[in-house]
Amino acid sequence: MKIVVLDFETISDGALDLSSLDRIGTTQYQESCSPARAAQECRGAFAVLVNRFRVDAAFLDACPSVRYIGTFSTGYNQIDLDACRSRGVCVCNVPAYSTQAVSQHAFCLALMLAGKTHLYAADVRAGKWQQRDYSVFCHHPEEVASKTFGIFGLGNIGRATAKLAEAFGMRVIVHTRSDAPPYPSVSKEQLFRESDFLSLHAPLTDQTKHFVDAPSLALMKPTAYLINTARGGLIDEDALAAALNGDRIAGAALDCTVNEPVKPTDAVFRAKNCLITPHIAWGATETRQRLAEEVAENLRCFLEGTPRNKIA
Repeated sequence: MKIVVLDFETISDGALDLSSLDRIGTTQYQESCSPARAAQECRGAFAVLVNRFRVDAAFLDACPSVRYIGTFSTGYNQIDLDACRSRGVCVCNVPAYSTQAVSQHAFCLALMLAGKTHLYAADVRAGKWQQRDYSVFCHHPEEVASKTFGIFGLGNIGRATAKLAEAFGMRVIVHTRSDAPPYPSVSKEQLFRESDFLSLHAPLTDQTKHFVDAPSLALMKPTAYLINTARGGLIDEDALAAALNGDRIAGAALDCTVNEPVKPTDAVFRAKNCLITPHIAWGATETRQRLAEEVAENLRCFLEGTPRNKIA
């Protein structure tokens, strides 16, 4: 059985043990390639495993032997599920593999925004500390204790992030589709008005696209911060850049952007007080190893007739 892993460089730095996949079939690993090249490489394949690669009707029509698509991700907005269903192709994702890593990164970004640690570290490298007798009080760090930490989307990662905020003495409020005990569930307007830190943990759908837009940003405190470790499309980036440059909010930290990699011409890249990390929240070595093993287990279960984590 032929298995093809596409956009492999987005998953592994060469340090992962992929023997669990190799034991299932003849596995080919492909780095970044065009849709046409990918379709050529996947001809005759039974299973195709992807991370960021776009699986659409044209790709599936070019690869009629493919009966299974596995994602190296929890999100699946890169896959046309309707096209897969109509062609009888099973799709499975990997939920909950990155809970600890992403929540850790989200709260790390919150602490950086509050403590200005990245700015002070840069100052030391630039020699500014050596010009003073003691500390350098130029960036105005602040405590997070007693502040309000708002969360949009209370899945596994949202809940883990909420627990970290609680551990730092913060008040947690959430906006989600269902009840969110033990946290107060608030309206979208209240979430934006009350949050000192607003962290996004929802999937990107037609309903959540541009959840953060100009009207919602206008509700935020001028001292508030926005954090996104979910999907770039949750934010209207032009509106965010305008809010940052106009000092209508204090700062933002983004681990995901609409264009990935972010372009130097993108509004958020040029906006002030905007931290950007390269979609690495999920990238801890332990996390990616867990992901690889779960992807292999999904495929193994499908072959045995007991598919799990099936989304199409």
